[in-house]
Amino acid sequence: MQSDSVNDPGAGGEPLTVAVLGSCITRDNFNTRFNPGYKQWYRTVLMQNQSSLISVMSPPSEIAEDQLHQASDYDLWNVRTDFSKQFLAELGELAPDYLILDFFGDIHFGALQLAEGRYVTNNRWKLWPTPYYKALKAAGPLTELRLERDTEAYLELWKDAFDRLVAHVRQVSPGTTVVVHRGHNTGTLRLADSGKVVPLQKAKNLARIDLPRYNELWRQLDDYACESTGFAVIDLTGRDYPTFEAHPWGAYYVHYSMDYYADFLAELNLLHLRRVLQQGAHAEAAMLEQALGRTRERAAQDLQGRDAVIKGLRAKVRKQQQRIDQLQGRATEVVGRKVMGYLRRR
Repeated sequence: MQSDSVNDPGAGGEPLTVAVLGSCITRDNFNTRFNPGYKQWYRTVLMQNQSSLISVMSPPSEIAEDQLHQASDYDLWNVRTDFSKQFLAELGELAPDYLILDFFGDIHFGALQLAEGRYVTNNRWKLWPTPYYKALKAAGPLTELRLERDTEAYLELWKDAFDRLVAHVRQVSPGTTVVVHRGHNTGTLRLADSGKVVPLQKAKNLARIDLPRYNELWRQLDDYACESTGFAVIDLTGRDYPTFEAHPWGAYYVHYSMDYYADFLAELNLLHLRRVLQQGAHAEAAMLEQALGRTRERAAQDLQGRDAVIKGLRAKVRKQQQRIDQLQGRATEVVGRKVMGYLRRR
């Protein structure tokens, strides 16, 4: 899904417009706390936060104002928009340059069935505190769907929802370029005092999740989204970005180290530059790819060189430790002989 002409903010054009159907792993990249200069290139015009795709693509549901709770405007907006599904209509009205997807809501929350074919996101942070949810729960058992528990049934519903989302975007906003932002849960925490990286679940009292399984399921959703459509991709899952206590939202599985957000912005800029150049400047596009390829090669070579130096230093440390152990053994032996000699003389 690509427009015939690509807006070029670097040539005096307006910033590129962006819609986000995802979570903080995408939204935070368009926040000056994380990327101070992003506004020169991008303007976010639409957001659907933490919603399961199954919820987004189901019919709207009503929730009265007195069924909400005393919370921030932002939290209430999250619940209202998840029920109203207004994102779909607004996407067509705004026709953004880019729509960026991530599937956090499906991985961490799942869906809550209200009636046949009608779902909302089972958001424990936003929905569960509401009188609406409490009354629903008191009325009887809830029909909850969790990807890690009801995997086969969930995937069937999710894939159908995704296919319908793709058809909808192609119909109402054919000029929008869709980008799949591959997600992952970090399992590490960088300590503020020492800078040491430690296992997150051992260091913090967080809701326990099966990290390998959650990440594998996230990969499955991303794979389907990419392979069934050929959508553009931003993939930073090959490198760990430890969370940290001073993150603006606190340490959590998807609150990454600050370099993540700079890396994401760089990847999005590269994605856009490739589109601009490939549209009307094939020679320049090839030049960009060569330069990027060589930069990656040099970075890999530098990393190998550093690894070799570290390996050499570790070998030296081991040898020094062995020498120290030998000297300590000899010293102990000498002292022992002297003690035995002294005892015999007595």
